[in-house]
Amino acid sequence: MRPEKPLPMVTLREFDRPMKDYWGNTIPRPVRVGKMGKSLEQLAYRRKDSLPFLRALEASAGFRRGEKVRRLAVTLYQEGLFQWVLEVQATAGKQRRNLCLTVSKDPVKFAKIARREHGILRTLKARNPEAVVSVLQGGELPLIEDRYEGTLYGYFSHFLTGYTELGIDDRHRFFLVGQNKANRLSKAESEETRMRMVEAVTSLFDPKSGSALTDIEVNSGDFMGRNDRGGVEVRLIAARNLRAGFSPAGFMKGLLNPMGV
Repeated sequence: MRPEKPLPMVTLREFDRPMKDYWGNTIPRPVRVGKMGKSLEQLAYRRKDSLPFLRALEASAGFRRGEKVRRLAVTLYQEGLFQWVLEVQATAGKQRRNLCLTVSKDPVKFAKIARREHGILRTLKARNPEAVVSVLQGGELPLIEDRYEGTLYGYFSHFLTGYTELGIDDRHRFFLVGQNKANRLSKAESEETRMRMVEAVTSLFDPKSGSALTDIEVNSGDFMGRNDRGGVEVRLIAARNLRAGFSPAGFMKGLLNPMGV
């Protein structure tokens, strides 16, 4: 039997530097980012533990049935407290697709959060497609790490071109947390960003069941945004809890109280 081989070419980009929040603090990593990268590099069709993840990648990219991924370029695009956000460029034959891959930062607590938010985002996407990123397939990434056993959970979504993570300071001023430096928005732009977030969360409330998005954490990377000549735009990319039983009045009261936005 021939030895198992990884994908012919997996290229990792921007994995050699620490990610920082807009305050300049290094974001903690329960699993070392290099080990997560090594796990991606070791993906192989001959490995049974890799196959479900590769099938999820093929389906998310929309590759023709039976056409395998031949090249994979992965860039560390952004990072939150619970997850890494990666830009993935996958090639199969003459097809090439750009996707976003959200990966949990440990195989237990954060993996559970990632699985749950994958399902919640699908529910919210159906309520308002314009407010939420388009989530695709998910799967288990076999972890190559001495300190942990298990898998990291990752799910694919459409890549939001031109968007970057949003953050907020103690004065309620928003930042676009870029890969290299944070861009602080003006007071007027911050107010517009706040209103866009309130509009998005309001549109995701289901009055029939009283189901609403809760536990919003802007500084954990829940929203991405962009600011261009057309104004500020935001998209929800993470959602940890969806609770039912709110009355419309109760929902509005909670929304208008301080909730991190």
